[in-house]
Amino acid sequence: MESITADFHIYENSHFGIKIQYPSDWRVNEKEYHRSHSDNQTQIVGFSSRRSDDAYPKLENVVLYVKSLLSQNMTIDIYAKKQIHGIQSTIKESTPTTIAGAPAYKVLYRGMKEDMILEVLEAWIMKHDKLYTIACVSAPNDFSSYISIFQKMIDSFDII
Repeated sequence: MESITADFHIYENSHFGIKIQYPSDWRVNEKEYHRSHSDNQTQIVGFSSRRSDDAYPKLENVVLYVKSLLSQNMTIDIYAKKQIHGIQSTIKESTPTTIAGAPAYKVLYRGMKEDMILEVLEAWIMKHDKLYTIACVSAPNDFSSYISIFQKMIDSFDII
């Protein structure tokens, strides 16, 4: 499958002190800042493609979360091990790395949501007692087309 290319804009959020590049033709979905899920993550922003030409309309998306780790005494390695153990899916790859000058981890897995099979690339970045999660999702058949966009977004992430 052919790789999809894009021009990029910069999204910046001074409240959370982050910035990230995103494809200029994708939707930006800022959320009211509320804790989500049971792990006290706050969704900062989501980006979604405008594609609507097949069975998976607007499936490609990237969501950015933040979670406070104050007084949890946790390293990225401990967090990643715990998260990987909890993923009820096929882990394809997990790699320690550095993102935004901070210790990070990337994990690629295949999962299910609402009876749909999804390919997910997550990056977990730990800095200043906070954990930032970048979750990139697409249909498995389209993932190779979007990986360069997902990777550019992850690589552009910065804590300001």
